[in-house]
Amino acid sequence: LDFGLTFIKLSQLAEAGRNLRRAYELPRDKLGRLNLDTLAAEHELAGLLIIGEGKFEEAEPLIREAWQGRQQLLGATNRDTIDSLQGCDIILQQQGRLVEAEQLGRQILQTCEQALGPDDTLTMDALRNLSGTMSQLGDHAQAEQLVRQGLTRSRRSGNRAQELWCLDQIAVQRVLQADPQGAEKLLAEAVPPAASEFGPDAYIVLWMDRI
Repeated sequence: LDFGLTFIKLSQLAEAGRNLRRAYELPRDKLGRLNLDTLAAEHELAGLLIIGEGKFEEAEPLIREAWQGRQQLLGATNRDTIDSLQGCDIILQQQGRLVEAEQLGRQILQTCEQALGPDDTLTMDALRNLSGTMSQLGDHAQAEQLVRQGLTRSRRSGNRAQELWCLDQIAVQRVLQADPQGAEKLLAEAVPPAASEFGPDAYIVLWMDRI
């Protein structure tokens, strides 16, 4: 499993896929499907198919099985269980099954807030995913409201990178709601301090400058 994750970090996705498949198949054949090592490898393999290769149909049964197995062994509010359920939500979103994605996204957010707290990284991921779904559904006001919640939580927890991402996404939603002046004002206030803090060529600064 570690080899597969290393190849992902190196952006060698084909080699990562081969190693992750082996890491999944070996414990599955030896220890069975309902085993934490098997489920961890299955989750990572599904993640590669989702994020790295866009193979959503192939990934869906894997990530669902990982979620169901983790739920059975670890409980519905365990971090790993929630993480796998987030993968299911991302697949729904990417497949355009947005009503289902919204329903599941709200469920995940509620679980995260109750089990992990409002400022946890998985809770922030859930906010981000749900905001993206609402934006795709055309409800940009709701999407912005969710991102503003994330902004408040990021500032409270001192997560500067997350804070800048939220500011960027608020600006995007302002543009989508026909308020380019509001977006420009927001970025004019946010980008110079970010460039001073992280450097003008930092990814987050260049990303914010694209709007």
